[in-house]
Amino acid sequence: MGLHGDRISPEMHRKIAEHPDPAIRDAYTDFVRGMVDRKASIGIGDLEEAYGRPRTALVRAPSPSLRAAVARAWYDRPLAVQVELLADPDPQVRAAATERRQPGVPPEWRERCLADPAVHINVARYVPLTSDRFAQLMQSEDEEVHQAVAGNPHLSAEMVARLLDIDDPLVRVTVAQSRHVDAETRDRLYALVEAARADGNIEAEVALGWNFAEPDWLREAPLDERMTYLDCRYTTFRRVLASCRDLPEEAWRRLDNDPELVVRRAAARRPDTPPEVLEGLVRAHDRRLVTPREAQARAGPCVLPVPAEAAVCRR
Repeated sequence: MGLHGDRISPEMHRKIAEHPDPAIRDAYTDFVRGMVDRKASIGIGDLEEAYGRPRTALVRAPSPSLRAAVARAWYDRPLAVQVELLADPDPQVRAAATERRQPGVPPEWRERCLADPAVHINVARYVPLTSDRFAQLMQSEDEEVHQAVAGNPHLSAEMVARLLDIDDPLVRVTVAQSRHVDAETRDRLYALVEAARADGNIEAEVALGWNFAEPDWLREAPLDERMTYLDCRYTTFRRVLASCRDLPEEAWRRLDNDPELVVRRAAARRPDTPPEVLEGLVRAHDRRLVTPREAQARAGPCVLPVPAEAAVCRR
């Protein structure tokens, strides 16, 4: 299954193609097609190779599952192709075409998509909403709709205010990250979710520990405003701040010493990170880059002795 494409020689291609066992001959193709049938994500190059056709042809394949797979995998498709996918008669294809914010939904297609049960949750996450459309979505009893709307980056302050009283941990954490929420309200929302987690609420645990939403708006805020989040008690704000590239030296010094590893790693991705900061992260958190004797010492006597000259390069 792994021997395919330009990874192997023409001779190996022939050996596989002529193998007497069909499970060997078709292993790679069967795997890719199985992934398509299971609606699992797979690379566009793999689809082209397994089906023997370019993406421009696969996007019009008779199989809805295959068209949906292309929609998931062809990230940089032209807008004309995106419009074709948005108009696809099969709902799974339309849903796959709207999973990501890019290439997006053209303005003239927004209302149609927001009214489409197959894609309205996906689209509600990222397209600008009119007041009427926001109100219609909020009338839904589907909690996924509320969660999607809460994460929309284009919400007005009035829209965010209407989300404050929704008793859903994920909505509360997402709203707490909004640019339209003041520090007091943010603290109140987080406190409600943390209390629910302490009571054993699984949804609250997921909202606090497995929610990958970020306050992306912070990256575009003026520097003075961003600097006010340097001491924010919520890790996600410091992590987003650490992903900026125009912070003063004092900010980098503090982010490099942040108590949370995810923040320190985000800060270390800047182009001019001092070597000692990088080395400190490697020494403290990458157990693969230690000498065998250090690994033996940390693991205890059950590890077999290793010659000192077998040390792994640290640089």
